[in-house]
Amino acid sequence: MRVLLIHLAIMLPGIAFAEELRLPADQIESGQSAYARRCASCHGRDASGASGPDIKGILIDDVTSAVRGVEKMPRIELDESEAKVIATYLMSLAPDQAQKRLDNRER
Repeated sequence: MRVLLIHLAIMLPGIAFAEELRLPADQIESGQSAYARRCASCHGRDASGASGPDIKGILIDDVTSAVRGVEKMPRIELDESEAKVIATYLMSLAPDQAQKRLDNRER
């Protein structure tokens, strides 16, 4: 059993971070759908960038700031719940980056 856990930790490093972040599966799923409708055309299907930058691992504050319009990012009307699920989905794509951002904000 211990060997299996070590193997999984090596093969799937993001899982441990995702569990630490306690990202609700239903919000990740809703966020993925909202992301596909609202963000994927510019940031790519997997959020790794297209005409817009890679946004995996960004937090709710990042989403709410960006949709107000920054640099090349146009203003987008998102309600708070939609922004939250999109951010949850983006955090789930790069939980290690999200955790680092959270840690930096706590300092």
